[in-house]
Amino acid sequence: MAKKKYTEEEEKQIALLQAENEMLKKSIDGAMANGREDSARRIEIARKDVLEQLAKIDPELAKEKKPRGKKKSIVAQISEAQEEDETVFHKNEEEKPNDTDNFLETFASNTESNTTEEYHFGAIDSDVQYDIISLPSNGEGYKTKMNRVPVAYLTAYDENFITSPNLYKDGLIIDFLLHNKVLNKDIDVEKLYSGDVDAIILWLRATSYGVDFPITVKDPDSGERFDTTIDLTTLKYKEFSLKGDENGYFDFELPVSKDKVKFKFFTRKDERDLKVLNALGNDSTKAIAIEQEVDILSDIVESDTSLPKEKKTELTASIKKFTDWAEELKKSSKAVINKTITNRMEMSIVSINGNDDRKYISKYVKNMGAKDSLAYRRYYLDNEPGVDFEIEVERPQNLGGGSFKTFLEWDDTVFLNIPGV
Repeated sequence: MAKKKYTEEEEKQIALLQAENEMLKKSIDGAMANGREDSARRIEIARKDVLEQLAKIDPELAKEKKPRGKKKSIVAQISEAQEEDETVFHKNEEEKPNDTDNFLETFASNTESNTTEEYHFGAIDSDVQYDIISLPSNGEGYKTKMNRVPVAYLTAYDENFITSPNLYKDGLIIDFLLHNKVLNKDIDVEKLYSGDVDAIILWLRATSYGVDFPITVKDPDSGERFDTTIDLTTLKYKEFSLKGDENGYFDFELPVSKDKVKFKFFTRKDERDLKVLNALGNDSTKAIAIEQEVDILSDIVESDTSLPKEKKTELTASIKKFTDWAEELKKSSKAVINKTITNRMEMSIVSINGNDDRKYISKYVKNMGAKDSLAYRRYYLDNEPGVDFEIEVERPQNLGGGSFKTFLEWDDTVFLNIPGV
């Protein structure tokens, strides 16, 4: 049977969906290892939706080999047994961090009353200690317009995963925390705005490990690097006043063409998709992506003491083929064309003058006038909801004293940078 030929747009969509499917499968494995079958079921629903989208393009793409008699891993069984025997969360006011009062005033609301009836967040386990976190987007980007979410405090049990290097290597630590700490199960955490996710993670970091955040910065005057500490309570939300429509989309009129654009702000999932899309844009970045995966596979093979010597040799030879492929891609790659700007615009725009056809939007963006393009991107960045990570750093006296402004780097490693640990 001849292989179906795909259009450029279909190939792009297939690549994104397949990457998303792999990420979700990893998330399911992790949730099961944590004994969180409820989380695994929710993630599986999202994965089935991805497979359905693949099937619409080509049914063959959605077919998966079914494992024969696959049982739940021993890790998952042990984790479930542990959860049955211990109380993971404790609703005890005395256990709340006592050095974060100002932070809670800024990033949480009505923390004294945790009644589900008041917030309509559905049933929440009475043993769970949590607070209600206000979102920087004010809920305007969501159909429900929900502007607050119940988030559980981190526990010692969570630290088993926070300290797991594999989760950081796979870029899954934030996804695990969102799935397990956001208590309103009507919320699809994959669709939370990146800025709202930052606010939730910032709250979890400050209330769990204190508001002091150690960083290393570079003095813009001398070029010297030095260590300092930032007080997380000084971080505030960006001002956000836009109003979303019934679908959570926002309006912008292009200044030159006067065409009307509807757009959305990026979710964490969108950020991942954009990264994949940009990486697939040319041979050079493909080579980098291949080399990263090769490093991971090589580490796994080398560290597996149960593999017979001949099997290791066989696997190493197979991995080397990917290394050779990456080298070929690097040699054949032409000048890199960075499509980050157009890719981001294509993904954020949902319709133009009411036309939501993706092919039309893609063509329109590629031919958009530079002045309209710049105006749209500026409007997007100026109004993007989230935490304002601009900070003021005090310069040591040996470097002249005074202060300067810079931006705090906020990524998946924030739980690794903990004072005294």
